[in-house]
Amino acid sequence: MGQAHFDLSSNGSLGYIPSTAPQNELAWIDRSGLALPSTTVPVTNRHRTPRVSHDGAYAAVVIRSGLLGHELWLEDLNNSERVRLVMEGSDNRSPAWTADGQLSFASNRLGPQNIFVTRLTSNETRHLIKTPSAQNPGGWAVDGRLAYYEVGRLDRNVLVRTNDGTIIPIAVTDANERSPTWSVDGAWLAYVSDENGFDQVYVQPYPPDGNRIIVSPSGG
Repeated sequence: MGQAHFDLSSNGSLGYIPSTAPQNELAWIDRSGLALPSTTVPVTNRHRTPRVSHDGAYAAVVIRSGLLGHELWLEDLNNSERVRLVMEGSDNRSPAWTADGQLSFASNRLGPQNIFVTRLTSNETRHLIKTPSAQNPGGWAVDGRLAYYEVGRLDRNVLVRTNDGTIIPIAVTDANERSPTWSVDGAWLAYVSDENGFDQVYVQPYPPDGNRIIVSPSGG
């Protein structure tokens, strides 16, 4: 991934630094900065983007698999058990919980990385957004609105899918906009944009009225 450290001598000897996997554990961090294991049986792996269910009982977490693959797992935070949620596709990532306890995620199981939603109680999975472009879910509002970003050929754009399937553009520019998330009441939307040459966090009202503010002037 662009981080190889090596050199070759004139006699053909190769010197290099072996790579190491970025192992880590899931942990709770309180507001004072204290870190505690998420369960009584911590698991060390290449975890990414943990997302806790609204009732605090489960954590959906992505684990790196190979060079470019990702697996989606569900960890029971009460009994330390974990199960692999998605078996289809080589790249399953970006978990996001719906208000009613379903789990959305991005998967390449059918080609482009589209958004799917699974109901854990029945293992029923539906294909939510079908486009040739890749998408990643960001966050769900309580009324069923999904904020997500779409990956274009040269940039990323933030959009909202309403509960009736209507797609509303939020930040569609030549810059990269991504990682959208809702305020608790669903009246505000935050996302990241590199419009000014580096990443900053923007917040704007919903529905969009043309106004937005930067809440991370030093980058975020």
